Amino acid sequence: MNPTEVAAFVGAFLPPVIAVLQQSRWDAAKKNMVAFLVCLLAGLLTTYATGALKVGSWSDVSWLVVDLTTVWGAALFTYHNVWQKAQITQAIEAATNLPAPRVVYLPAPLAAGAQTIDEVRAAAHLAAPGAPTGAAE
Repeated sequence: MNPTEVAAFVGAFLPPVIAVLQQSRWDAAKKNMVAFLVCLLAGLLTTYATGALKVGSWSDVSWLVVDLTTVWGAALFTYHNVWQKAQITQAIEAATNLPAPRVVYLPAPLAAGAQTIDEVRAAAHLAAPGAPTGAAE
């Protein structure tokens, strides 16, 4: 097999690998960037592994360009015509989703120097929206 055939074969089976890395909650721009970077890496490794790219040789850069575009094209084609229609990549994304990062807000008095857990609890209670302040209304 020549390097281009290997690149097409690798690209055809990249969408499930890409789906493992992607998260369902990401927007299209992030998903496309991850897909592009994985294809870029796969194309580079494919070209190097087939011996078409020799480190330090600029004469073989054309193989790199051909293999990168072949991996990218094969991945796009098989994603849209096979993996997505069979809903395989969507299932992989859903199964490998990581929980969304939580944002923890510290109560203001903690940053101002609360020393005990009781002070932290009191500050959290008072800082909670809608929490009673203890003042008569």
